[in-house]
Amino acid sequence: MSDNIYSSATTTADDSDGRAARDQQAYKTTVADLAVDADKMVELWRTGLLQNGMPDAKLDWYYRHNPEGAPLVVFLHHRDVQHAVGVASVGLRRIRFGSETLMVGALVDFVLQPEHRTFFPAMFLQKELRRCALGAHTVLFGFPNAKSLAIVSRVGYRCVGQMVRRTRVLRSAAYLAKYLPGRLSRIVGAAIDGLRSTEMWLRGLANNSFQTQWRERPDSTFDELWQRIVMPDVVMGVRDMAFLTWRFVNVPSKSFRFFTLVSSVDRRLLAYAACAPDGAVLHVQDFLVDPEMPSAGRRLWLDLSREAMRMGYTSLCIEFLGSDQDQRQLSAAGLRFREQRPAYASVAQSPDGASVWPTETSTWYLTSADDDW
Repeated sequence: MSDNIYSSATTTADDSDGRAARDQQAYKTTVADLAVDADKMVELWRTGLLQNGMPDAKLDWYYRHNPEGAPLVVFLHHRDVQHAVGVASVGLRRIRFGSETLMVGALVDFVLQPEHRTFFPAMFLQKELRRCALGAHTVLFGFPNAKSLAIVSRVGYRCVGQMVRRTRVLRSAAYLAKYLPGRLSRIVGAAIDGLRSTEMWLRGLANNSFQTQWRERPDSTFDELWQRIVMPDVVMGVRDMAFLTWRFVNVPSKSFRFFTLVSSVDRRLLAYAACAPDGAVLHVQDFLVDPEMPSAGRRLWLDLSREAMRMGYTSLCIEFLGSDQDQRQLSAAGLRFREQRPAYASVAQSPDGASVWPTETSTWYLTSADDDW
């Protein structure tokens, strides 16, 4: 899991009336100027955000070269301290709702200095960030951890679904070793893997209308696939060539490749999975399937599992928030539930108090690509 907006904001429920009143007087926020305040941001990150050990690279990639523009950054100040004691940001993200596209805010990089990691400072900073951001954006979304759920709920966010982490075991010996002696687990594991590999090969032969290929970067066919994606009442981040190049090719922390599925007839791109290795695990950070070709989704996971097994990976892993139907398809492909974490969003309100967009019943489509790192 990446460093998300709440990964280092360890808070405690210190919310007595007296303490809250004193804190209200002690804290204030200011909007940062990236041109002059970048060093202050990085200094604060170092007190609590790992940033994959590359805070300067994160600043350059996400803040200075984000194709959607520079994020909104808000500092938290305490009257007894000369420097800022906290910082939080809202990055820009294009999302599509049905056939409409809108620029929204993605909550990222929230950190407080250790001595200010109590309930009120964290809540105050997030409340002010939300107020500033909703002045420009209709929707804000992010991925709080368990320690911050009380904060996001209190300042006006609601849970829009669960990011479900799923895993498909590709090499059985390591899993069986938990229950069987080493030599026996290797023998039984090899037999199971052989049967599974044969089954996947036979299922692949049943339909030769698809071909697969690894690609180092997206091209115009990814734009063509994205233009065919129209899902009524579904909220999903734009996945065009420009975004995928920035998110997976230009990102400094990992090396990604795209496993693609194309039509054998006209060479159209029908599906892709953006993948990165983590030791013996192959992580799928993003995927997209042409909704007019439901069989392409089944084939994508079948062929990717077979390819990952051939390359020596022990398991395939993905984190995804989507419809019940999407989750069932992943389960049917052998990707089993492991754990989940919530995604939260806040929608701007109209003068009469009604949410203007999206609706309460809208389905969200989110992957690790919609997280910040």
